[in-house]
Amino acid sequence: MGLFSKNKKKAESDEAEILEASKEEKKKKLKSDKSIKPRAPKTMAPKRALRILFWTFCFFILIRGMVSFARGPQIIEKVTNVESNSPTISDSVKGFATDFATEYFTWNTTNANDRIDRISKFIINIDQDAGLKFFEVKGESRVLSAEIYDSKMIDPTHFDITTLVRREVEMSNTKAPLEIGTDSNVPTSAVAPTNSTSGKTIIKKTYMVVPVTLTDDGPLIETYPRFIGNQQKGASIDGNDSNIVSDKTLLSRGKELSESFLKTYLEGNVSQLKYYYSDNALSPDTLIPSDFTLDTVESITMYKVTEQDGMPDYYRIEASVIVKNDLGELFVNTWTLNATDTNGKFYVLSVGTHRLNEDQTPTNLPISSASPAPEPSSTSTPN
Repeated sequence: MGLFSKNKKKAESDEAEILEASKEEKKKKLKSDKSIKPRAPKTMAPKRALRILFWTFCFFILIRGMVSFARGPQIIEKVTNVESNSPTISDSVKGFATDFATEYFTWNTTNANDRIDRISKFIINIDQDAGLKFFEVKGESRVLSAEIYDSKMIDPTHFDITTLVRREVEMSNTKAPLEIGTDSNVPTSAVAPTNSTSGKTIIKKTYMVVPVTLTDDGPLIETYPRFIGNQQKGASIDGNDSNIVSDKTLLSRGKELSESFLKTYLEGNVSQLKYYYSDNALSPDTLIPSDFTLDTVESITMYKVTEQDGMPDYYRIEASVIVKNDLGELFVNTWTLNATDTNGKFYVLSVGTHRLNEDQTPTNLPISSASPAPEPSSTSTPN
């Protein structure tokens, strides 16, 4: 009995201790919970917005990829429109020059009037043969091709159209009597001198500048064409500030300069050419020797050009010259020299119909002021 009584008391004592410990622990827990302050729940809006943006981006990439796959590779062509400030020259003017060049180099030694009739549709105020010395030709000429090599607008009504003409020339020993119009100075029959190339056919290539004037009635040619090896720069000339020169001494000196200068120029002799320029820097460094040589200077017309804004006056010499090629054919050309009178002697400033640049000073004429003179007369080479 005593043993069971002790065990019972011990069990009750342990149970009381456990209960007491449980109460103490519960009190501590309650005290701890009172120290926690209540807080509002965190909002989920920013995360939701980020998720929406992310999935929208993924959806966009997916759709774009599907479209690209369906369309295949695309070629994007970039087109750049470049506005040109160059003046437009109508096809009719160019065609007129080409037609003239074709008729100009087409002739038959037995019928001069045929060429005269054809040429008359293009020219005015120049001789009926447009510069060709028909009684000196050595054979028949037939144009194989005529094309535009270059074109420049001098002013709204004047154009320099450079044509490239390839022609076949059949040489002959003598010529049959010519059928000459009543207004021609050519005798009714002419015999060409004996030529060792009799019966030979050759191909000639010539660059010819056709000066076209545009009128209300259409294009026409008022001055002789000229033969060059390269392009010649041109600009308009206002004749209001030019006075024609009638002094015989000045005209004689102008003709002397034209003969000496053009002879050297066509030969391509640049070492001698510099002595004719007012400044060595104005002389071209290189020139292509021409297939044409100077025969004679027929006549010259000289103008004194008065410049504005303190610029020095100068003389414009327009020389009508006869040039000859290796076939003995004679042609009339018109060349223009701009010259200055220094110590009683003329010196060349530039070649061509363009005016001198306004940025020149009276004591210094830079090389840029004189466009490089057209590299000389026609280049004629066999194919």
